[in-house]
Amino acid sequence: MNKIQLGWIGLGNMGNPMVMNLLKAGFQVSVFNRTKEKEAPLLASGAKSASSLHELLQTCDVVLTMLSNDAAVKEVFEGPTGLLSKAHPGKTIINMSTVAPETSRYLNTICNQHQVHFIDAPVSGSVKPAQDGTLVILVGLRLKISK
Repeated sequence: MNKIQLGWIGLGNMGNPMVMNLLKAGFQVSVFNRTKEKEAPLLASGAKSASSLHELLQTCDVVLTMLSNDAAVKEVFEGPTGLLSKAHPGKTIINMSTVAPETSRYLNTICNQHQVHFIDAPVSGSVKPAQDGTLVILVGLRLKISK
C-alpha cells in the first residue's frame, strides 16, 4: 500500500513535535525550514529534507505549514521561491498557522488561481499538547454550493 507523502514547513516549538508525532505514527514526512539546524532531530527520526519550497510541494501529496504569523505564511505561499511560484495543480496545502481570517481567505483565493487545494486548519493548544499529540485542529473549508 502506498502511503501519502507529507511535507511540513515550520519547525518551531509547535511544528517540531507535530512532525515527530507523524513520524512515530509511520507517516513519510519531508521537511523544509529556513534554519536547517532545526531539521536535524527530525532527520534522525526518519524525515527527509527538501532543498526548497518548490521541491517540497513537487514531491509531496500534501504540504502543511505551521508558521509564526501572517507575513511569514504569505511569504511561504507567494514569495519569489514560494510554494505557488511554480505550477503544482492538484496539490493540497494545509495551513495550520493561526492567521487572520482575511489571510486565510486570501490564501484560498490564490491557491484556487493556481489550481491548488487549500485547507485552513489552525490548532488550539500549545507546546505540551503538540508534544502529546492532543492538539485540537479546527478545519475550515470554503465550499461552493450550486442551486
